[in-house]
Amino acid sequence: MILVVVMNLDEIILCLNDRNSERFSNFKQIPTDQINTARSITNAIECTVNLSKRNVTLQIGLSHLFPYVLPFIFLKECDVFTQMVPHVEENGYICFLSSEGLLLNADKIPDIILESLEMALRIIEDGLSGRNRDDLYNEFEAFWRRIGDTKRVVSLVKPQTDFGYKSFFVWTVSGQHNPQLLFCDDKEDGKRYAKQVFSVDLPDSNVEGGYFLILRPGTHIKLEQLREKLTPKIIRHIVQNNLSGSIRKRFFKHIKKQTVSHGKKEYLLLGVPQPDGNISLVGIEFNDFRLHSNKKGSQLKHPLDESLGYTVNVVPLTIERHYQDHLVLRTGGDIGFTGKKVIVLGAGAIGSRIVGELIHAGVSDVAIVDNDIITADNLYRHEVGVIYLYQNKAKAVSAHFKFKYPLAKVLPLNKNVYDILMDKLDILEKFDLIISALGNPTMEMLLNRKLRDLEKPPPIIFTWVEPLGIGGHAIASLNNNRAGCYECLHTNPVGPTEEFINRASFAAPRQTFTKTVAGCGTQFTPYGSLDALQTAILATRLAIDIMIGKELYNPLVSWKGEPSKFLEAGFALSDRHKLSQEYLIETRYKYITGRCKTCSGEE
Repeated sequence: MILVVVMNLDEIILCLNDRNSERFSNFKQIPTDQINTARSITNAIECTVNLSKRNVTLQIGLSHLFPYVLPFIFLKECDVFTQMVPHVEENGYICFLSSEGLLLNADKIPDIILESLEMALRIIEDGLSGRNRDDLYNEFEAFWRRIGDTKRVVSLVKPQTDFGYKSFFVWTVSGQHNPQLLFCDDKEDGKRYAKQVFSVDLPDSNVEGGYFLILRPGTHIKLEQLREKLTPKIIRHIVQNNLSGSIRKRFFKHIKKQTVSHGKKEYLLLGVPQPDGNISLVGIEFNDFRLHSNKKGSQLKHPLDESLGYTVNVVPLTIERHYQDHLVLRTGGDIGFTGKKVIVLGAGAIGSRIVGELIHAGVSDVAIVDNDIITADNLYRHEVGVIYLYQNKAKAVSAHFKFKYPLAKVLPLNKNVYDILMDKLDILEKFDLIISALGNPTMEMLLNRKLRDLEKPPPIIFTWVEPLGIGGHAIASLNNNRAGCYECLHTNPVGPTEEFINRASFAAPRQTFTKTVAGCGTQFTPYGSLDALQTAILATRLAIDIMIGKELYNPLVSWKGEPSKFLEAGFALSDRHKLSQEYLIETRYKYITGRCKTCSGEE
């Protein structure tokens, strides 16, 4: 079989310099510590690019997962431009592309680097020209996290109010993995949530308070000013300049009547409308109130009052949304199976359901692999619940099903699949079946190839869901040593494969489906819990058929959904979606091609 031959760094640099690119030149290796980043990189390169009539240096950081993940691109001279550029962090890191659902052609390493540099450069050029100026506000939460040492807040406060502003309750939360603060609209709701989620009893005596304000659409904030030290004056001007007249008058009239006890803290939660229609949530803590030398008394004016008479420290707060509206937005057995061992790769929305359905079917020995953690954004389309928040996904799914089914064996493996493929591939040989629900086409292509290195590879099922309810798929490979595999789907049956395109897809190629709520760190593919569940059922049925010997070949099976939401979002369907469900079943083996270099041996 043929696997990707990974070039060494000297070969990569030589190839990049031989390309004679008009935009990039002088590629050379540099020590990894010359890149200002906490990201894990094993190799580093830099090059020169002419940008706005000046030469600047771009740095490329390569992790140990490269070329199966994107390179990290950095602008070396972070202060070379006076204006702020969207998607460029303080250390020069350029967020140029989401890797979710991205399939990289790992056979073409220099192309991956050059295309990444092109996209990164386009981000900078768009920022300098002002074409993506709105992105500064769409990414406001990500920007806010970088303006200083922030505290982490879990917020149950719903960002809505008919009155223009409202008060909320604040608790300090203890615990190594817990947030530092909890915001909530209702005191009793907050206490119950802390007890259930964080295992913390919140006393009434330690509760403090704050105000939530939602700024008006078209809010303008001088972002350059926020990069300096935050002060009450800066925050007050943001609020005064971006509230409607009646709300501003009412709120500041209310503030003038409020006092803050010496030694206490005061909090502010701001809803900042984004140009894309979303709302950024950012918080502020006022602490360390210090009276001026000629002032006396323990009751102080509110920090947003114009005449303070004291100094106060201002701390930015990073808000983690836990209120329900946000989370929703994201959002018969066989005894013959008791001796079967199945490993599920990926403990996400599909993988976690597959584990449950395998157990329901009678498979009592399941391993599950994932090194990610459960976050609030996962909850409304995942099998496990809020009591497993911030725990490793594999361990959470294992604990969940062990609690429901004490006799089931669910082994959690907190590992990266890439590391298993490179260093511990033989552990996969111990299972009767592998199911991959990674949602990472690049890594699944590598998995499809690497399994051929095993002497007796078990059958494998690859499964994935398509966006906005248009369908889901499962494909088998290595079943009874028959032809057909994941790479067949991405192989042109009539000519050379110049571009990886999934021929099973119900969506037309070259479309991007990821969405973001609060910046680059919150990207997700929009599909519902029912879509994930239906795909999990599809994959589990195929798994059962293979394990009982009913399915002797390697079919591609699909379920097709109603496309109205998909089309209303402006996306295009593929020709395959036009086929009837009956025809999809009849042609389930027709994807197999003799040109596939993995399962057919073709070069």
